Amino acid sequence: GEEFLLVLKGAIEVRVGEREFRLDTGDSLYFDSELPHRMRTVSRGAAEVLVVAAH
Repeated sequence: GEEFLLVLKGAIEVRVGEREFRLDTGDSLYFDSELPHRMRTVSRGAAEVLVVAAH
């Protein structure tokens, strides 16, 4: 599958496989969703993220 993330508000940290990314408002990430992945909020307030997944 495939996954696309777009940060609408705040900041998140995303780990995909062995790589780690910090995404701020307006940043996006596209990756193979079969890889192990996780995300967490790193901004002071809540983060809003649009997630589009295709399997």
